[in-house]
Amino acid sequence: IPSSIKTMGENVFANCYHLKTVTFAQDINLTAIPYGTFSNCGELESINIPASITEIKNEAFAFCGSIKNVYVSSVLNWCKISVGANNGSSPLSGVSDVNLYVGGELLTDLVIPSTITSINENAFSNCDKIVSVQIPSSVVRIDESAFSNCTGIGEIEIPSSVKSIGYGAFSGCSNLTRVTMPDALEEIGGYVFSSCSKLKSIVIPNTVTSLGRNVLYGCNEIEEIEIPLVDDVQSL
Repeated sequence: IPSSIKTMGENVFANCYHLKTVTFAQDINLTAIPYGTFSNCGELESINIPASITEIKNEAFAFCGSIKNVYVSSVLNWCKISVGANNGSSPLSGVSDVNLYVGGELLTDLVIPSTITSINENAFSNCDKIVSVQIPSSVVRIDESAFSNCTGIGEIEIPSSVKSIGYGAFSGCSNLTRVTMPDALEEIGGYVFSSCSKLKSIVIPNTVTSLGRNVLYGCNEIEEIEIPLVDDVQSL
């Protein structure tokens, strides 16, 4: 897609079933990937997201289940993109075992930049090659499915700045063995650690007032759970 393109209409490449690769010009000034742009491109395998993109709208990548390689310019630019809330908005949602390349290098050790305040929905979901994550104290919110199905992650330490962890944020992290959550944490959404099948123990901080449903669903090896006094928990 050439650098001359400044805007695109909705569904412009929808139902291009045999499309396999999308390459945006590096110097393109396009700022948004509109609604349904690549929806139902069932054989799409590879796409680069240029640095100019600030928004990916709803269902831009719906039913693109064959995506294996996504290329971004930097972790900072990727984290700053506003992504639609519907499933299939991010190229990392609705897929499995996807490779995220940053500046041409496969991302394995993820360091969230210190200017980021929230980790967006599906930001790193299904990136099974990520083995470590560093979250800075600038982050106050981890959104829905942010790290879901990141099967390479073994440990996660959530900084004291984080107040809420969204629905399914770490669900399907099947090699996760240790989670450290801060005393300042207030809300843990539903299914946050569901299917973390190697997790053996967890401590819910005393500051938590809301626990979502099925937080530990499918954690078959869990042996010890420490939760706050019932009087301190406002919602279960």
